[in-house]
Amino acid sequence: MQASTATTVAALQQKTKEVFSEDVINASPFAKELYKQVRNKVKKLDDIQKAEEKLKEKGAKITEDQSEKLKNKQSFIQSVQQQIEAFEVYKRTEFVLIQQRLAAAAEEVPKVEVVVET
Repeated sequence: MQASTATTVAALQQKTKEVFSEDVINASPFAKELYKQVRNKVKKLDDIQKAEEKLKEKGAKITEDQSEKLKNKQSFIQSVQQQIEAFEVYKRTEFVLIQQRLAAAAEEVPKVEVVVET
Protein backbone atom coordinates (compact mmCIF):
# COMPACT_ATOMS: atom_id res chain seq x y z
CA MET A 1 0.00 0.00 0.00
CA GLN A 2 2.73 2.47 1.02
CA ALA A 3 4.86 1.89 -2.06
CA SER A 4 1.96 2.48 -4.42
CA THR A 5 0.98 5.68 -2.58
CA ALA A 6 4.60 6.85 -2.60
CA THR A 7 4.85 6.13 -6.32
CA THR A 8 1.54 7.84 -7.02
CA VAL A 9 2.45 10.92 -4.98
CA ALA A 10 5.85 11.18 -6.68
CA ALA A 11 4.27 10.82 -10.13
CA LEU A 12 1.62 13.45 -9.38
CA GLN A 13 4.24 15.84 -8.00
CA GLN A 14 6.32 15.42 -11.16
CA LYS A 15 3.32 15.84 -13.46
CA THR A 16 2.26 18.96 -11.54
CA LYS A 17 5.71 20.49 -12.05
CA GLU A 18 5.61 19.67 -15.76
CA VAL A 19 2.12 21.01 -16.41
CA PHE A 20 2.13 24.06 -14.15
CA SER A 21 5.31 25.87 -15.13
CA GLU A 22 6.01 29.13 -13.33
CA ASP A 23 5.46 31.28 -16.44
CA VAL A 24 2.06 29.66 -17.04
CA ILE A 25 0.99 30.14 -13.42
CA ASN A 26 2.00 33.80 -13.48
CA ALA A 27 0.29 34.46 -16.81
CA SER A 28 -3.17 33.20 -15.92
CA PRO A 29 -5.30 33.71 -12.80
CA PHE A 30 -7.14 30.50 -13.72
CA ALA A 31 -3.86 28.57 -13.83
CA LYS A 32 -2.75 30.05 -10.53
CA GLU A 33 -5.97 29.07 -8.75
CA LEU A 34 -6.03 25.58 -10.23
CA TYR A 35 -2.36 25.10 -9.32
CA LYS A 36 -3.13 26.02 -5.69
CA GLN A 37 -5.92 23.43 -5.57
CA VAL A 38 -3.73 20.72 -7.10
CA ARG A 39 -0.79 21.58 -4.86
CA ASN A 40 -2.98 21.36 -1.73
CA LYS A 41 -4.35 17.97 -2.75
CA VAL A 42 -0.87 16.66 -3.51
CA LYS A 43 0.19 17.82 -0.03
CA LYS A 44 -2.73 15.86 1.43
CA LEU A 45 -1.60 12.80 -0.52
CA ASP A 46 1.88 13.27 0.93
CA ASP A 47 0.28 13.34 4.40
CA ILE A 48 -1.59 10.14 3.52
CA GLN A 49 1.67 8.48 2.52
CA LYS A 50 3.20 9.43 5.88
CA ALA A 51 0.13 8.15 7.75
CA GLU A 52 0.36 4.83 5.91
CA GLU A 53 4.02 4.55 6.88
CA LYS A 54 3.10 5.34 10.48
CA LEU A 55 0.41 2.64 10.49
CA LYS A 56 3.01 0.05 9.52
CA GLU A 57 4.90 0.73 12.74
CA LYS A 58 3.92 -1.51 15.67
CA GLY A 59 1.46 0.13 18.02
CA ALA A 60 1.37 3.37 16.05
CA LYS A 61 -1.86 5.31 15.96
CA ILE A 62 -3.00 8.01 13.61
CA THR A 63 -5.14 11.05 14.26
CA GLU A 64 -8.77 11.39 13.24
CA ASP A 65 -7.71 13.88 10.54
CA GLN A 66 -5.20 11.38 9.14
CA SER A 67 -7.84 8.66 9.22
CA GLU A 68 -10.26 10.88 7.29
CA LYS A 69 -7.57 11.63 4.69
CA LEU A 70 -6.89 7.90 4.30
CA LYS A 71 -10.58 7.31 3.58
CA ASN A 72 -10.48 9.98 0.86
CA LYS A 73 -7.19 8.93 -0.76
CA GLN A 74 -8.69 7.70 -4.03
CA SER A 75 -10.83 10.80 -4.26
CA PHE A 76 -7.75 13.04 -3.90
CA ILE A 77 -5.85 11.05 -6.53
CA GLN A 78 -8.73 11.17 -9.03
CA SER A 79 -9.33 14.85 -8.41
CA VAL A 80 -5.69 15.78 -9.01
CA GLN A 81 -5.58 13.68 -12.18
CA GLN A 82 -8.78 15.27 -13.50
CA GLN A 83 -7.60 18.80 -12.71
CA ILE A 84 -4.27 18.20 -14.44
CA GLU A 85 -6.05 16.77 -17.51
CA ALA A 86 -8.46 19.72 -17.58
CA PHE A 87 -5.60 22.18 -17.37
CA GLU A 88 -3.75 20.46 -20.21
CA VAL A 89 -6.86 20.89 -22.38
CA TYR A 90 -7.09 24.54 -21.30
CA LYS A 91 -3.43 25.12 -22.22
CA ARG A 92 -3.86 23.54 -25.66
CA THR A 93 -7.02 25.56 -26.31
CA GLU A 94 -5.48 28.79 -25.07
CA PHE A 95 -2.35 28.14 -27.17
CA VAL A 96 -4.46 27.73 -30.32
CA LEU A 97 -6.36 30.95 -29.57
CA ILE A 98 -3.11 32.85 -29.03
CA GLN A 99 -1.75 31.53 -32.34
CA GLN A 100 -4.94 32.63 -34.11
CA ARG A 101 -4.76 36.11 -32.55
CA LEU A 102 -1.12 36.48 -33.55
CA ALA A 103 -1.87 35.37 -37.11
CA ALA A 104 -4.76 37.84 -37.35
CA ALA A 105 -2.61 40.63 -35.93
CA ALA A 106 0.17 39.85 -38.42
CA GLU A 107 -2.29 40.15 -41.30
CA GLU A 108 -3.46 43.55 -40.03
CA VAL A 109 0.01 45.04 -39.91
CA PRO A 110 0.53 47.09 -43.04
CA LYS A 111 3.60 46.25 -45.05
CA VAL A 112 5.93 49.17 -45.37
CA GLU A 113 8.43 49.40 -48.13
CA VAL A 114 11.76 50.72 -47.03
CA VAL A 115 13.72 52.76 -49.55
CA VAL A 116 17.36 53.38 -48.87
CA GLU A 117 18.86 56.35 -50.66
CA THR A 118 22.49 56.19 -51.55
